[in-house]
Amino acid sequence: METIVVANQKGGIGKTTTATALVSILESKGKKALLIDADQQGNSTDTYKAEVEGAATLYDVLLEEDRISLEEAIQETENGKIAKYFKSFILKLQKKSIKELMKLIKKLKPQIKLLHLQ
Repeated sequence: METIVVANQKGGIGKTTTATALVSILESKGKKALLIDADQQGNSTDTYKAEVEGAATLYDVLLEEDRISLEEAIQETENGKIAKYFKSFILKLQKKSIKELMKLIKKLKPQIKLLHLQ
């Protein structure tokens, strides 16, 4: 299993485009991939046309008092699998949350996982 992280604090440099294109390319080559959209703007979620209303999010996985598993937050879309950010809640992932998220990612089955952070 390989984990690829696309991250940079600067906006407008192509992180979303790179992350979504990379997952698409990997899946077209037969690799299993999961895009984890941890960007506050949630543009990867929009690109993947993921459900927003009432759907489980990374907030439910990491911060909700009654947490759910990462698997429960993954949506299968026409563009691939995505675990999405809770768009209307501005979440600043702290080191503890990022470490916890990385532990959860390691437990998943896909050969490749792509984490999109901003």
